[in-house]
Amino acid sequence: MKFIKFLLDESPKEAGNIIVISIIYGIIAGLFAPLVMQATSGIIVDKAFIIWGFVLIVCVVLQLVTFAIAEYRTAKLMEQAIEKIILSIANNLRRDELQSFEKRNQSDIRLSFGEAQDISEGAIQSIRVLQSMISLLVIWFFIFTASALEGIIFLLLCGLILLLHELVRKLSKDEFIKIAENESRLLEVFKHFLNGFKEIKTDFQKSNDLFINYLKPIIKRIKQLRRKLSAINTSFDIFFSTSIFLLLALYVFVLPSQEFPETTMLIVVCILYSVKPSVIVIFSLPGIAMGESALFRLQQFTTEKNYISDFNENIYNSDEEFYHTLDSITLNDICFTYSESDGSPGFSVGPIKLTINAGEILFIAGGNGSGKSTLIKILMGLYPPTSGTITINGRQEELSEHRYLFSTVFSDFHLFEALYGIEKPDKNQIDHLLAQMQLDKKTSFDNGRFSTSDLSSGQRRRLALIEALAEDKKIYVFDEWAADQDPQFRNYFYENLLPSLKKQGKTVIVVTHDDRYYHLSDRVIFMKNGINITEKEPGKEDPLKKQNIISKPEVKPIFFHHETTRVTNKKDTKVKFLPVDKADDDTERRDLRDYTRSNLISLGLITLLKGGCFVIIIQIVFKSVSENNNAPEIRLFFTFFLLILLNIALQKSARGTISEVFENLSGAIRTRIIDRVRKIELSFFEKIGVERIQTSLTSDMKSMTDASITLIVSSEYLVRILFLSLYLAVLSFPVFFLGIVITGTIGLFYFWNQLQVKDAFERLRSEETAFFKAVTHLIDGFKELRLNDRKNDAFFNTHYKPLCSHIKSMRLKTQWYLMLNKMLVYGVWTLLMGMIPFMPLFIDIPKLTLFKCLGILAFLPINVLVFFISNITLGIESVRRLLKTIQTLDKAEQDIMADDSDKERVTFLNLCYQNLMFDYKGKNNDGQFCVGPINLSIQAGEIIYITGGNGSGKSTLIKLMTGLYKPVSGQILLNGRKENIRQYKYLFSAIFSDFHLFDRLYGITEINENRVNELIRLMKLNDKVEYTDGKFSTLNLSSGQKKRLALVIAMMEDRQVFIFDEWAAEQDPYFRRYFYETLLPAFKAQGKTVIAVTHHDQYFHLADRVVRMEYGQIID
Repeated sequence: MKFIKFLLDESPKEAGNIIVISIIYGIIAGLFAPLVMQATSGIIVDKAFIIWGFVLIVCVVLQLVTFAIAEYRTAKLMEQAIEKIILSIANNLRRDELQSFEKRNQSDIRLSFGEAQDISEGAIQSIRVLQSMISLLVIWFFIFTASALEGIIFLLLCGLILLLHELVRKLSKDEFIKIAENESRLLEVFKHFLNGFKEIKTDFQKSNDLFINYLKPIIKRIKQLRRKLSAINTSFDIFFSTSIFLLLALYVFVLPSQEFPETTMLIVVCILYSVKPSVIVIFSLPGIAMGESALFRLQQFTTEKNYISDFNENIYNSDEEFYHTLDSITLNDICFTYSESDGSPGFSVGPIKLTINAGEILFIAGGNGSGKSTLIKILMGLYPPTSGTITINGRQEELSEHRYLFSTVFSDFHLFEALYGIEKPDKNQIDHLLAQMQLDKKTSFDNGRFSTSDLSSGQRRRLALIEALAEDKKIYVFDEWAADQDPQFRNYFYENLLPSLKKQGKTVIVVTHDDRYYHLSDRVIFMKNGINITEKEPGKEDPLKKQNIISKPEVKPIFFHHETTRVTNKKDTKVKFLPVDKADDDTERRDLRDYTRSNLISLGLITLLKGGCFVIIIQIVFKSVSENNNAPEIRLFFTFFLLILLNIALQKSARGTISEVFENLSGAIRTRIIDRVRKIELSFFEKIGVERIQTSLTSDMKSMTDASITLIVSSEYLVRILFLSLYLAVLSFPVFFLGIVITGTIGLFYFWNQLQVKDAFERLRSEETAFFKAVTHLIDGFKELRLNDRKNDAFFNTHYKPLCSHIKSMRLKTQWYLMLNKMLVYGVWTLLMGMIPFMPLFIDIPKLTLFKCLGILAFLPINVLVFFISNITLGIESVRRLLKTIQTLDKAEQDIMADDSDKERVTFLNLCYQNLMFDYKGKNNDGQFCVGPINLSIQAGEIIYITGGNGSGKSTLIKLMTGLYKPVSGQILLNGRKENIRQYKYLFSAIFSDFHLFDRLYGITEINENRVNELIRLMKLNDKVEYTDGKFSTLNLSSGQKKRLALVIAMMEDRQVFIFDEWAAEQDPYFRRYFYETLLPAFKAQGKTVIAVTHHDQYFHLADRVVRMEYGQIID
């Protein structure tokens, strides 16, 4: 078994101890029922209750102790191994080169880390299978000694079950891999809904398309795969249970024993008792297969070339900081080529010839996609050049070994909430910088961390600048830092900050399109098509104007979606919208509830019938044995077989029903959560947080679905226990009463321990949420970490590793409490079994009746329930969390999702916003920031610019204007009539500053690929991306190019009002000019209304009006 081998490879000594303890447990567990039978005879006949009392006490104690030790030590060893694997994988990821890291599937990384718990559970269940196989071997020995033929048949049956076990395990593993692939696809759709929430809120058709044509089919596919998996395991379970009954029939009816009834009963009890370990073998299959699938995905990382298993070695080495003084860095004919997904060469940069001198300010300019960001990645050692040489102070070097020279703020920067890598940050300096950046009222710095990073995009960039300045490196690189800054901070950056850094002897490299500040640099490097083709010195004419190096985008008429005709010579993509369900949520919920209730009622009846079947089967077996050498009645034989057939039909029906119910319920919950999310208001979505919704949709849903089959099996076994207990009460009420006393006493401890489980589970989920946030830091902040070895080590050692350790501790604590629950439940059964032989000392009870009681107890699946407790408990807690999330979403005020697809749209003439107010609420429901009162009118065909400082309320205003935020007061007039603007979101198409880029044109029913590609060419993206087969070929573009592609999508959507939030911030000067001077007037010429949030005051004269904001109010 793979997990046994894995444990032995991980720690031979500890794994060996676990195996030895498990063998001891398996032997004692296998001996227990026969020993109890022998003890009963010995106490009744020989009165040797002292010896047998000692033996049984030792057996009970050893069973419980070895069970607990094996279970917990397996969990501990496995959690240590998982922690080691996750840390070593993260350690290798953080050492990865950027070019390799960008090729990884980030969803697979997150999914693999999230499935770590499956590995631990799979290992524990593998140990249970080992224990159960040992027990079956011991039981076989007893059966063989009593009846050689029956023993041989039993052994052959066990061998067949083992072979089928391996076959089913392999089939299950394949299905789990398919399920994981679809879960990864589902995660991508979740990302569209959660990260693209604002875009989806303004487009009902896009929301519906994603929801109906993508989310639901994937959920349906996952449901089909899980039902197939359930059918495989159900078939194996039916084969096993039928085989056990046939074995009983063979012994009782076909090969009647010539021995005394007590001997015959011993074999019958052993056969019944073998059901327990056999069921554990069967129901461990899904957990083992799931764990092996998760382990396989994790181990794929460990098989990579140059994989480092030791995660304790730091990357940073102070001895490697060779250059304490810097004179110059020279790039000699440096080239770099991207590789396409098929391995063919892609975009190239170079040959680059460039010398950077210490203490100078160097600007790098050029069109979007010209290679500026690639150049700085080469310069900082993040991309290895494919050819050419680099020298530092005249000495040839590899820049990847000297990243310590650089500190940067990338255009797509990631903001960390702590100053990792700075041993003793100067709080006074940080506080001074916060005040200087006007962030001291927004966030504070204490204990090495910022109190919040919940800021506007411009303010977040300022905070990233503070972090960069605190690192105090020799070379600063700023990639479009000032793009989304207001004029005041843009001036401060160029005219104050950069000269100040130069005075400190720092070298500053700035990627910028702000041509009005070019004169403040020592040099400007201009790039085109990956080559630095010219330089500009201060005071000289811009060579771009003279040489037309960056060509101005050609002006073409803008054709929107409804003005094009479908082409026949190329493949068109047509999205077929399913009918929109007009039923309200209450009806939908009631239908699901009624469906679930009716099926659960049917399931309950089937379970009751099964319980009755088992009691009658056991009664027939006991009656046949009691006839004492007389041939069993033929009617009993036929009744027995009819009951077996009935049991097969009932079991197949029950498992099929529960699988369908739970998978439908699982899909309905996922669908309902996303459906509720897409209908709630933006302000509430921001309050509840993406992390909580993601945890509900992934971890909690997984725990619930994993527990679904376990729950029905447990229900069946509970009903079986109930019926058999009632049968036990009929046979011997004192034995039944003793069981009630023991169960009630231990039940009190179980209840108390269950409260500890609940508390531990909540803390575990909290730690897991923090862990996945750290994984996000590792993935999204990879460039920042890879550039700064000190930050990289500090983040890994002081944040990531402690979180992994905390999760391990919390999982072990949860496992400990769950193991105690198992011991308590298992203890009820072992104590009852161990005390029954002594009952004849106190009450008069026939020996055969006592044997029957022991047979019933041997068949009671209590110890099987023990192994289901973990899954059931976690599943129940996950269901509770899911219901809590759903209740939270249900209580949220719902947004208006008006379906305008089947009615004529309103033609926009004018909008009037009167006394609009909006308050951001703090944690104590107090107003933190207020926007308003806003009074603003907008006429159709106008171009309106909105400007103001970062954090002045511009983005909040456009969210109010588009109906994403509900105002606390005021009114909105549309075409002179008071309206709820949320009903008319279809009027707006918005590209937000923190926009989400979709990979398809969701929500458009007919798509002309030629037209899309024509717009792509208009945006100068045709050499980067193509629209084919219903999707964009890639989204791996520069930030400016991503905005252009977002504009292509907006133009295809063809709305009446276009809103651009800092769209031109990261565009090159000529595309920026094209946007303001050509594109927006073209929109206006076609009757479109344009609202642009901008800081580019040089283009203010092109607007019909400029709206200025300050402190949440319009000031003129």
